[in-house]
Amino acid sequence: MRPDANKIALRAVRNVLQGARAVELDVAGTKVSCQVAPGDARAWPDAGVQGVDETVDGPWPAPVVVNCSWPGGACALAVSAEFWQARDRDRQRVAIRVGLKARRQELLWISLTNLIGDGADGDKVGAPGNISLVKRKGRDSTQAARVNQELKRLVAESGLPLLSRAFVQVFEIEMPEGNVWPSAEIAFRRAIHLSLLKLEFIDRSASANERGRPLVDTAGLIAVGEPDEEDEGDEANDDEDREPAEDEATSDFPEPLNLILYGPPGTGKTYKLREHLVPKFTRAPAEDPRPAPAERFAELTWFQTIAAALHDLGGEAKATDIYAHPYVKAKHAAAGIPTAARQMVWGSLQSHTVEESETVNYKSRVNPLIFDKKAGSVWSFVRPLPEEVEEVIGELKGDGEKREPLQDYEFITFHQAYAYEDFIEGIRPRLSADAESELGESGLRYVLEQGVFTRSVLAAIRLTGFDGGIDEFCRIPSTERTALLASAPHFAVFIDEINRGNVARVFGELITLLEPDKRLGAERELIVKLPYSRTLFGVPSNLHVIGTMNTADRSVEALDTALRRRFDFEELPPRPELLDFEVEGKIDPASMLRTINRRLEKLYDRDHAIGHAFLLPLRDDPSLDALKRVFARNILPLLQEYFFGDWGKIGLVLGAEFVRRREHGAVPLSEFPHEDREALGERTTYELTPVSELTTLSFRRIYEHVEDN
Repeated sequence: MRPDANKIALRAVRNVLQGARAVELDVAGTKVSCQVAPGDARAWPDAGVQGVDETVDGPWPAPVVVNCSWPGGACALAVSAEFWQARDRDRQRVAIRVGLKARRQELLWISLTNLIGDGADGDKVGAPGNISLVKRKGRDSTQAARVNQELKRLVAESGLPLLSRAFVQVFEIEMPEGNVWPSAEIAFRRAIHLSLLKLEFIDRSASANERGRPLVDTAGLIAVGEPDEEDEGDEANDDEDREPAEDEATSDFPEPLNLILYGPPGTGKTYKLREHLVPKFTRAPAEDPRPAPAERFAELTWFQTIAAALHDLGGEAKATDIYAHPYVKAKHAAAGIPTAARQMVWGSLQSHTVEESETVNYKSRVNPLIFDKKAGSVWSFVRPLPEEVEEVIGELKGDGEKREPLQDYEFITFHQAYAYEDFIEGIRPRLSADAESELGESGLRYVLEQGVFTRSVLAAIRLTGFDGGIDEFCRIPSTERTALLASAPHFAVFIDEINRGNVARVFGELITLLEPDKRLGAERELIVKLPYSRTLFGVPSNLHVIGTMNTADRSVEALDTALRRRFDFEELPPRPELLDFEVEGKIDPASMLRTINRRLEKLYDRDHAIGHAFLLPLRDDPSLDALKRVFARNILPLLQEYFFGDWGKIGLVLGAEFVRRREHGAVPLSEFPHEDREALGERTTYELTPVSELTTLSFRRIYEHVEDN
């Protein structure tokens, strides 16, 4: 975060407020007249604003009151500069806010400081306004999706510039002066326009008499007179540990859809996945909205699934009831095969029918034989259930008190041999005695298997409440698909070492589908046909692809450009400040790591630094022996890898006490007539000093001058 981010943000807010002008807007087909008046001056924030000086930068910007009126209705809005600070004081935000003047009901919040981030002078950064609504705990998910969709439709028709189906580009900020583009007047007008479009959806606590005729008729979408508890005011923003308003809104994408965490080894990339991102995709079992979790059926055979479904139906049922059962639907979705579920059910039932059956004439029987068909085409069990089926039934029923948290994610690691067939779908050999092939034959056969990404796409779709497969989901009307995705929980694919895979080979033609605007449910959704299964395929907008990339890994080439431009990148650099402790002998690990990395950047580059994670275990064992072990097992091998055994450069990083001249006496070379024979014979060679010989002074001299005494 650049140190003057708050200063630039404050300048941008001032520019927007100075662009306040009387204007007439067309809001969802209603003409609205907006008159502007100055608001009451505000005091400078008591906490002080980092990077901003009141004596230099002037008083805190006064808000602007916008009196809006339309035929039969009116309201007053306040546009203001806001300041927010976390309890730990490490995070500060300057934001622009639009809300109702009469009470603390917020309509629009744009946190500008974090948008400016680390941008360079001359850059322009967007200031987007969120058009997703706040999720209410008590609202029916179908209604929530319908409400979200209606607001987005109105915004799309309004002429406001859409960045995505979740955000409008309200304005852009030019650094470092904080100039607002395309102009301050346009930025102000867009902020008011967007806020008025959201007014009737967000502020449901007001009576009809307060504003008069509504701007947008939400009858049938939102129950009038039944406000949610969270609608009253904006008390949530009083909690200074929480980012206000915009962060509390239901963004379509709580994290970037496509994200890569990158940095040198030991900087906490995997730690962030495990500690910060995985919990966001973990839910309590009771929150599971899926009719039948498809991933449970991926490893089950058709026989096990059908037997479990028949048992759940009371032990007797017609074939039509069996293939309509959620278990069978989930299995068919997980299998991802073009063969109809009806055909798989009939084939399995007949294959496992007892030989003495008088109603089934089927030659290819496969053990266990437990089914039979009665009069009226009713199937039932005529033999005891095999142990394998009993176990499956027990697992599917589950014990509510013992159920584990639901993990809405897959975790994989790329490697050089990882292929499209592993990731999307491929034909694999399988040994089985089950009747899962269309011919009902046992032995060696080849089956079409879904890869981890396809299974994740299916899991994300199942989170919407849709109980079919990917192909079926792609065939339903786009509006229905969008509504299902609007309020669905999110699923993630975590890819460790994403740059180790051949991206073009792994993703194939699906690389384009990762783009947010090409996702299912997005404005320009894209659906393709898979080459093996010939089924329709798309990537839903609730699926995240999050990878890690070690920038110092020399065994791989640069990340594929096609993939790079479709991902957001978050750098995780070494953080010496986390090493806030002392090691035996007054050794300061933070100063030591900081010095080592500055030298590595000079001799190599910043991608080949050393992460703080190698030294963090010393917090629990700050002994000299523990430090020596870290160097012997982690840091010295890493430096040898960086410099290909160039001991001289390792000495330039650590000092003379870590690398010494090899004393082996004169080593006469052979009499071979090499032109550089004499020079090579006099060449100096080095070796690492045994770690056991190092002292506390050896480590301190890495970063400071210390005399022997």
